Amino acid sequence: DRPILTIRSACRIAALKSKRIIRKDSSFYIPVNSKIKIDIFMPTLEKDAKILPICLKYVKKFIKHPIGKIYIISPKSARQVRQVSKNFGCQWVDEEKLLPITKNDINYIHNGEDRSGWVFKMLLNLSADKVCKEKNILILDSDTVFLSPQIFIYNETINS
Repeated sequence: DRPILTIRSACRIAALKSKRIIRKDSSFYIPVNSKIKIDIFMPTLEKDAKILPICLKYVKKFIKHPIGKIYIISPKSARQVRQVSKNFGCQWVDEEKLLPITKNDINYIHNGEDRSGWVFKMLLNLSADKVCKEKNILILDSDTVFLSPQIFIYNETINS
């Protein structure tokens, strides 16, 4: 007997609709394009190789910015990731060339769980400017799939 639409959900929907009406969300503008060029930086592991083609397909379909290059960062051992990168015309980068350390050099355990991989990924993200050429960089997880048009910078204003 729970209500289908909770008050919290109704408020979120109302906020999204009002953003559209007052044109605060440029993703819903027509035409849905930005002239600001971006590079895309995607740290990826072999376990994400199956979802990566879907992610890249929808990045190219729904990111409404001119895309300079898409950089796929992974370990050398991630052969499937390298193949997907090649198939989609992306620039593959060996993660060992970006950082002077590896995941094995990090020893971080929080609440009994090894979080070294998470810390290493954040350090990789912070090194995006070492490989990307464009001023504006979009850092994406390799399992992010966009379902609608996205604009991140519109008329020099960052869209949140």
